[in-house]
Amino acid sequence: MNKRLATSPWAVSKVEYGKRPIVLNIDMQKFFTEEDSPFKAAKMPGFQLVRRGVAGTKKLMDAARLKNVQIVHTATGFRKDGKDKGLWKMPAFTDACLLGTKWVEKCPELEPKEEDIVFIRKMPDAFFGSELLNVMIVNEFDTLIITGLNTSGCIRATTISSFEYGFSTILPEDCIGDLVGEEAHWGNLSDINGRYANVVSLDDVLKYFDGLPKQR
Repeated sequence: MNKRLATSPWAVSKVEYGKRPIVLNIDMQKFFTEEDSPFKAAKMPGFQLVRRGVAGTKKLMDAARLKNVQIVHTATGFRKDGKDKGLWKMPAFTDACLLGTKWVEKCPELEPKEEDIVFIRKMPDAFFGSELLNVMIVNEFDTLIITGLNTSGCIRATTISSFEYGFSTILPEDCIGDLVGEEAHWGNLSDINGRYANVVSLDDVLKYFDGLPKQR
C-alpha cells in the first residue's frame, strides 16, 4: 500500500472481496479529464492524479471484461434550464455539464461498450436517484469496486452509501483522482480506509480478477 495512506488508529479488520463484483466508474467525463475543459482542469493541482486515474481504470476495465465483470459508468449532467441542478455551489460545473454536450461524455480511453450500463445522475452519491442499487440487488452483486472522480466528493459519497447498503466496497487508489490535489485525495482515502472500505492497489484488484471464474 502507498505510504501516503495514513494508518487509522481504529481500523483492525479488512473488507473481504465477494464472489460477484461490479465495477463502478464515476464521472470520468471530459469536463474533468480533458485539457480543453472550460473548468481549466489541466491547470488544477490534481490534474495529473486524474490522468493517472484514467490510465489505471483503463487497465482495470480491460481485465474486468476478460472475466465478464459488469461495468457501470456514471456521468453528471444537467438540463439547460437548470431545473435539476439542485443546490450545487459550483456554477462552473453545473453550467457547463449540460445534457447533450461533450462535457458529459466519457473520456476517449474509457468509452463504454455495448454490455456496459451507463446512467446520468445529478448528485454526488451514485446511488441517489439512480438504478445502481436495483442493478446490484437484482443481479446479486456483492462487491462494489469504485473508480473515478473526485475523491473528496462523489467517490467519498458513493463509498459511504455502498458501506451503508452492506456491500463489500473496494477502492483501487491507482484508479481514482481528485482535481483539488494530493492533500484532498490522500486525506479522504485514509479516512475511508479506516472506516468504510478497503483502499488497495490496482494490482490487488487485478489479482482478485485473476482468481475469479468467468462471470455469468
